[in-house]
Amino acid sequence: MVDDNTEQLPIHNFMTPIMNKLSMVPNLSSARLLSCRILGALRVAIVFVVWMSVAIAHAEAETSDVQSEMGDIGYRWCEVPPAIVSVPEPVYPKLALLAEIQGRVYVHVLVDEQGVPVKAEIVKRVPQQCTVFDKAALESAMSSSFVPGQQNGEKVKAWITIPFRFALQQPYHVMPGQR
Repeated sequence: MVDDNTEQLPIHNFMTPIMNKLSMVPNLSSARLLSCRILGALRVAIVFVVWMSVAIAHAEAETSDVQSEMGDIGYRWCEVPPAIVSVPEPVYPKLALLAEIQGRVYVHVLVDEQGVPVKAEIVKRVPQQCTVFDKAALESAMSSSFVPGQQNGEKVKAWITIPFRFALQQPYHVMPGQR
């Protein structure tokens, strides 16, 4: 039987069913029960430590991979982000003029250490399925000039997002015979 005068150690909720079953075992001394509880807690601690060390090792491996590739892909966030010097006005697509379509396009631009755009990609469109403005926005983004981003006092490749708004100033009507 279990001695009711023994001091109970705090046990996590997931250990309670196990401890309840152990306390029902006949002829289990309180010292033996206490050692079972300590061993159970020790097993949980070991599993937790192993799990955390694997998680930390995995996170460190990912971090080192990202840092080794950082020169190739550019920074998404840096101390001093790239700044826009000039962005040429995009050419309004004729098809959009004829259909009187308006919209917005958000372009991610990778700016190198000299402030020259290296790569551009569409990240968002409004309306979402309207791709008629994509080419004009990408051409304008790639023709832009920038001040490069800085990290730790050095110029670095970094990303910047440029919003382009395509809006008709007034309703545009094409007369028959005009194109």
